[in-house]
Amino acid sequence: MGIVIRQSIIGTILGYAGVGIGFMNAVIFMPKFMTVGEIGLWRTLFSSAMFLLPLSLIGSQSAITRFLPSFSQRERKTLVTTLLFYVFITFCLLIIGGVMLRPTLHIVLEGSGEVFQNHFHYVIILLGLMTVYTFLESIYKANLDITSPNFVREVVYKTAHLLIILLYGFDLINFDWYLNCQLIIYTIMVSILIIKNCSRHYFTLGIPFKLNRRKSLQILKYCLFAILNSLGIALFMRIDNLMIAEYIGLQEVGIYTTAIYFTSVILIPIRYIEQISSPLISKAFSNNQIGEVSKYYKSSSINQLLITTFIFSLIVFNLNEIYAIMPNGTVYSSGALVVYIAGCTSIIDAGFGLNGAILQMSKFYRFSTLILFIFGAMNVWLNFQLIPHFGLEGPAIATLVTFLMFNVTRSALLFAKLRLTNFTIKSLWTILLAVLLITSAYFANPSFENPFIGILIKSSILLIIFSIYVFIVKPSEEIQSMIEKALKKIKP
Repeated sequence: MGIVIRQSIIGTILGYAGVGIGFMNAVIFMPKFMTVGEIGLWRTLFSSAMFLLPLSLIGSQSAITRFLPSFSQRERKTLVTTLLFYVFITFCLLIIGGVMLRPTLHIVLEGSGEVFQNHFHYVIILLGLMTVYTFLESIYKANLDITSPNFVREVVYKTAHLLIILLYGFDLINFDWYLNCQLIIYTIMVSILIIKNCSRHYFTLGIPFKLNRRKSLQILKYCLFAILNSLGIALFMRIDNLMIAEYIGLQEVGIYTTAIYFTSVILIPIRYIEQISSPLISKAFSNNQIGEVSKYYKSSSINQLLITTFIFSLIVFNLNEIYAIMPNGTVYSSGALVVYIAGCTSIIDAGFGLNGAILQMSKFYRFSTLILFIFGAMNVWLNFQLIPHFGLEGPAIATLVTFLMFNVTRSALLFAKLRLTNFTIKSLWTILLAVLLITSAYFANPSFENPFIGILIKSSILLIIFSIYVFIVKPSEEIQSMIEKALKKIKP
């Protein structure tokens, strides 16, 4: 786990640098300078492009992560060029299909159809830029470099986003130009990765379609399942925003997505662990090293459970203070329960470890796709049922239920097929700690008159509690080792 921990630490540092900037964007400046409806519109357009992204990529990003590490230099050129050609053709077909179906959107989407009619061209351009960026990002990750793309995504994007929010806030640009500037930022992000590759030489283009027949069929089959897998993820992660826009309105999308932003912070270190682990898991399967896979699985589970519990506890104990600091905080505080529900979902997903990455990199990836699609469809159905009854909390409840059942099913499949397990008695103790802390935050969480002092006091107490827990229970060797090394450096 050495390279995983090292790269994950670098990625996490960059991620939380981005979180600091992103916090100012999402919690301070956007609520201060934009209406809730404008925030909802931007995030609906963004979610629309993200929802279509799997169709545009046709599984190419997953194929690169799976096959590139084990290919020769010549095969790498061919693989990248061939997949890039297919992505280009697919994107063109999506544009044609979108133009043909555009008149239908206004009829089908009664609540938000006008949004897509007026901003159809914007979603298409944003989708194209996201497609190229994600394709390039997957090549970097396959070469075990998560630092470069994450720096671009977390620091460059969020800093540039802060700049255009301020330009809008001081009336130097209007809202249409705010949206156009988002496209300019994505163009810059793509350019940075292309220029950086000139010195890193992670990929070069070659002659497409030169792989042997067996490998070509293997990649094609994998891409077909990967695209279904990605669509299933989109049904999990993006359908809620679109359905809230359709059934409740753009203002509620603004409140909901701001609440979800708080919990997205929880998964930043987890995302980096998975990004750097996926190529290593793929290589371990190629070498038939199931013991290595098992080590990654168990270690990721307890580490992710511990990290997410700590971060989420910081968020919910300080939630009242965050809303007090936030411009128009009383409006956004109506999403407080969404924060609790979505945070529990994140802890559940993280606690099950790398079950998704392991299934996706194994020969049982077809099962992973089937499971994901089934539960993605279930999530859509639950959204339909729960939004009319529970409003903003409906999508959060739907995601919580489906994520729990989804992860239980994936972990059961890993045990049945590969005899892999991830939970230990220390996992149980950590789960009990999480339940105790979250319950305390909800029912017995005092507010401070000065929110900054409140955040400082509560965060300090939580840090002490977790430090004591780590040293007494010793749930994670990696985290304890890191703390001990840090303490040795502090001591004279």
